[in-house]
Amino acid sequence: MEKNIGSIIKQARLQKGYTQEALAQLVGVQKSAVAKWENGRVSEIKRSNIGSLSEVLGIDPVLLVSDSDAMNKENPTVQDDGISEEMQELIDRIKSLPEDKIQLLLQVAKSIE
Repeated sequence: MEKNIGSIIKQARLQKGYTQEALAQLVGVQKSAVAKWENGRVSEIKRSNIGSLSEVLGIDPVLLVSDSDAMNKENPTVQDDGISEEMQELIDRIKSLPEDKIQLLLQVAKSIE
């Protein structure tokens, strides 16, 4: 992801008066996803999220498409760090759980290995 994409998202978010959490809710992602976009820690934004971001923030979706988009078309569900979108979503959801729920999930995971 180019640095300026994160800046575009952040600037548009602030102009609309949204917090990262509010934008995340409107787009349908975790707050951590918005933070990653704004900080340039994501190589590409999912197409569905580009559409939602564009609509919510009132910006041209072309501004949100990274140069690496063409390189990742062969395997669009795997991010540059090798983690699938589903795995990243699972990680993000787990991070928001209380400790007792995390321990429960860990027990379940161990039982199905």
